[in-house]
Amino acid sequence: MYLKAVFKVAKIAALTLLPLLVFIFLAGNIFAHEGEVDPYEDIEEAAFAPDSPFYFLRGWQEAIEGFIANFQGDEARANLELRFAERRVAEMKRLARLGEDGDVMERLRQRWEQHLVQAQERAEKMSERREEIQELILEQMDRHRTVMEKVLEQVPAEAQDAINRAIENYETNRQKLLERFSSDRLEEVKSKLKKRFESTIERFQLRRERFRDLLENGTDETTE
Repeated sequence: MYLKAVFKVAKIAALTLLPLLVFIFLAGNIFAHEGEVDPYEDIEEAAFAPDSPFYFLRGWQEAIEGFIANFQGDEARANLELRFAERRVAEMKRLARLGEDGDVMERLRQRWEQHLVQAQERAEKMSERREEIQELILEQMDRHRTVMEKVLEQVPAEAQDAINRAIENYETNRQKLLERFSSDRLEEVKSKLKKRFESTIERFQLRRERFRDLLENGTDETTE
């Protein structure tokens, strides 16, 4: 009886402490300082991805982050959705190295695109700094595109369709977002994006022919 009582108390204590430990873990990630993203930097492979049995903690973390950002305004939520999108790309990069199949990659693709859509929707609601945030979204979309080029070279054949769909949809959405800029800002934005894109391609030794039309005309017609 004594041992049963001890086990019962230990079980209750564990169930009581587990949510607290999870909250501490999530809070440490949520409130960790995240500096401004450099469009020239590569995206590091995720240490935490759907291949982990504890990946559900990422969902809890992002739910809490989203809850907090909703009280901080549309700009904060747009920036958060960009961070979420980057996480999905980092996860794709990890799973590509591990040879993950197409189903998981397709789910990540869909989530990545949804984060970008939600970032754009939040930017549209802003009365101030709307074009600045839209430009940031474009910069990050281009950055993600270059990472996906490397992912495409690593994934098995059954996962390549998901990455190619991501690239094709990126190009369509990129063009639509460019069309939202005022005429006096459009050429300035396109010129800035082109310079950064060219620098990234050179830095990571990517195949320029895959980006030729995008660099020259603002749209990519070379996607295979």
